[in-house]
Amino acid sequence: AGTVIKPGGMDCWSLNGGNIRVAGILTVSGTLTNPVILTSIRDDAYGGDTNNDGSTSPAAGDWGAIQIDATGTANIEHALMRYGGGCWGNTLSNEGGTLHVADTRIESGVGAGLRAAAGSTSAVQNSLIQGIAGHGIQVASGSTLTVQDSIIQGNSGSGIDYTQTNGRAAPTIRNTFFHSNTGYAMYFTLNPATFDDSNIQNNTAAGNTWNGIGLAATFSGASILSSNTGMAYIVPSNNVVGVGASLTVKAGTVIKPGAIDCWSLNGGNIRVAGILTVSGTLTNPVILTSIRDDPYAGDTNNDGSASPAAGDWGAIRIDATGSANIEHALIRYGGGCWGNTLVNEGGTLAVSKTTIESGAGTGLRATVGSASRVQDSIIQGNAGHGIQVASGSTLTVQDSIIQ
Repeated sequence: AGTVIKPGGMDCWSLNGGNIRVAGILTVSGTLTNPVILTSIRDDAYGGDTNNDGSTSPAAGDWGAIQIDATGTANIEHALMRYGGGCWGNTLSNEGGTLHVADTRIESGVGAGLRAAAGSTSAVQNSLIQGIAGHGIQVASGSTLTVQDSIIQGNSGSGIDYTQTNGRAAPTIRNTFFHSNTGYAMYFTLNPATFDDSNIQNNTAAGNTWNGIGLAATFSGASILSSNTGMAYIVPSNNVVGVGASLTVKAGTVIKPGAIDCWSLNGGNIRVAGILTVSGTLTNPVILTSIRDDPYAGDTNNDGSASPAAGDWGAIRIDATGSANIEHALIRYGGGCWGNTLVNEGGTLAVSKTTIESGAGTGLRATVGSASRVQDSIIQGNAGHGIQVASGSTLTVQDSIIQ
């Protein structure tokens, strides 16, 4: 406890200097009143004027990183780590080892506050990551991440940026506050991957550019989206449920697809080539709506009181290989780029106890070869037809209101 370490500057050509590399075991044992300090040699607030240069100010990137190798283990408790990430690096870099950070502050660095590489296991608890020039935490494919009871704020990227290519993505992120990050509270790139958000629970977001979970995904395997996360899912690019894959959206989940690019038709679409199951309830429906629809999951795009409009996002599109079962959902403000909110393009669709409203085109469009069933539902206020059916398709509508 109370130790002050000031790594020197880093040579960006050789990458030598200013790093602490852990191939064995590192234990940092500060206390609440007497933390361990790792900071710039110019940070006179700790350990005095170590480099005898007078009053020069410390800056992000003044030293390199703590790097945990594949054979390494680091347990960091009650520490203050600042001004790291020199030579376009990161302050804390887990390169395949095991890392536990608790009651620690990581701040004012270049790169990411914590970067977790493939094969690594990282846990952050009751800690603060702030003022970083990149993401608060950046996670590469094939790593394991747990974040609990922490604050990630004021970073120039997203709070957490997480990538998974193939395999399964199931991070644990609980009771964490994301505030004033330049990007998303969290952003997941899954291409393709099986995603399970069961352990993303009770988080909050405010003041970020995007107060939600960005999702750029091709889902494989059996994936789950739920309302446990504490915030909306944002779909800035086309998301795909792949052939042979399934996606279950549980009661209370809010999904806000982004705007669609009318030239490329990218963004704001959910394409179903596998199986989509939307399982809301009467009192807790699944919501698919505009990013500007603040009554659901709050001010997700941090724009104040802007009003949603028809066509703010694209569509749910069911391919010929796809099947969608949508129950107890509210689907509104879709149909961007002269499209329709729900489009069955040769697959199988069952809609029940659902409202489809305020879209820019047709509420439901069924193309040749498709089989669609609508029961106990409302289709209203759309700019085109309520339902439009092409030749060679099968349609059943029962006990519904179209107005």
